[in-house]
Amino acid sequence: MYAAWFDGGDQTVHLASSADGTTFEPVDTNGTLGGAFPSLAVTPDGKRVFLAWYDVATQNILLGVLGDVTDVLVANPSPTPEAAPPTSAPPAAECPKNGIELVAPAGAAVAGYAETTLSAPADTDFSICFDNQDSSVQHNVEVLTAQGGDIIVSADVITGPAQELLDVPGQKAGSYFYQCLVHPTTMTGTLTVK
Repeated sequence: MYAAWFDGGDQTVHLASSADGTTFEPVDTNGTLGGAFPSLAVTPDGKRVFLAWYDVATQNILLGVLGDVTDVLVANPSPTPEAAPPTSAPPAAECPKNGIELVAPAGAAVAGYAETTLSAPADTDFSICFDNQDSSVQHNVEVLTAQGGDIIVSADVITGPAQELLDVPGQKAGSYFYQCLVHPTTMTGTLTVK
């Protein structure tokens, strides 16, 4: 019989064995300092004992073997990495009939949205069809009551190229503000509802 455990006092993993199940003798476990979460396995014939533990400092799983290990395959070899097939940009989302297109072109973090003014009908739900064309850059769009005001609705931040549809509930006639959460000083615009 074998038993393994983590000792919080000395921060090591321990192993003990017993021939009769009543008296356990310690087995040397050098190299387990800083290890935790031990796992134990014994071959049916009892000739090999496998003690695995997690090394917290290196974030590795380590394995110790007691007994003859000349023919033991502990794990399959890592697969050879393969290059992923090239992918094209996802197809552009179709903008609904009541949609307003808003584009973040390449360089939008500095230059801003392609459209700095948008218009929508009063008291009517509409959608902003947001197209982030800025490759590998995160942008979004959010509509506020005014610059620095309360957020009416906010889209998820997406990494370009990607598209997102932002549904905006009907608003009273007036002037509103939109911006990118990630670049609120350069990516801004005015939404006029009339």
